[in-house]
Amino acid sequence: MSNNRHQVRANKGFSMIGYTQIDLGIAKYHFEIGAGKVNFEWV
Repeated sequence: MSNNRHQVRANKGFSMIGYTQIDLGIAKYHFEIGAGKVNFEWV
């Protein structure tokens, strides 16, 4: 936590289909909607 903001890390995993980058982007977007962009920073 720095400057009263939490740091969040999201790592791409392995997928046989190959959609992990898209799935990660969707998950990150939903996280931002719920948390609000001012409360955290991606690292």
